Amino acid sequence: MPVNKFGIRSGGGCQCDGAASGRGVSTAYVDQQDAMRVLKAGDTMGGNLDTGSHQVTWLPTGLPGSNSDATRWQQVENLVTDATTNNGMVPAGPLYLTNKQYVDDQDALRVLKAGDTMTGDLRLNVGTDAVRLVGCTDLSSGKGFSLALGNIQNQPQFAVVAPPQTQIPVTMEPTREFLVRSAGQDVCQLGNTDAPPIIIIHKNIVMNGHRIVYLSEPSNSQDAATKNYVDSHKPLITVRAEENASIGSGA
Repeated sequence: MPVNKFGIRSGGGCQCDGAASGRGVSTAYVDQQDAMRVLKAGDTMGGNLDTGSHQVTWLPTGLPGSNSDATRWQQVENLVTDATTNNGMVPAGPLYLTNKQYVDDQDALRVLKAGDTMTGDLRLNVGTDAVRLVGCTDLSSGKGFSLALGNIQNQPQFAVVAPPQTQIPVTMEPTREFLVRSAGQDVCQLGNTDAPPIIIIHKNIVMNGHRIVYLSEPSNSQDAATKNYVDSHKPLITVRAEENASIGSGA
């Protein structure tokens, strides 16, 4: 079959496959090659796109239409900024991102080490320890420790006094009386409304062989007597005992 100068056989289309540069090609070959390219107007890739370290630029400024769409880096930054500044979610796990409001709210529930005020009970469990220590152990000269009970006047207190001053013992100072109870019963009361206040004993005192010293001379019939008082009244006591009479002042 004759061929013209364009490589087309007379009476039929070109069957060239374009293997040689400059030769004419058939429509089928063009369509085949064209189908392997991505249309500028929009298309679907059938494999990976390797940009060879180059960038994909001029993506749409709006949000992507689906989860698999590429988006601009600026959009990613905007989304992260929005999520971190307008995050009102309560974190569900220890590593979840949270917000300042949540942190502040949780922090307000804690007691400050520098000093704070409790609004509820504080209970200290001993756990696996043998002893649980509560208090202050680092007092130095000129410093003190006290525990307020109800108000600032009711408190046990202790302060370290610098030598050569005499060290003051641990002091319990209530506004009025201080009552000691055991098993639901009153044992003794330190102080009352009298002026000066007195000590009231509600139970027997067991001296365990020790003495009661520095007593005043008795003035009432129920007062404890000193050895000196008894010794000075021995003649009167002997006479009254022989007469089986009450012992009075001797008058």
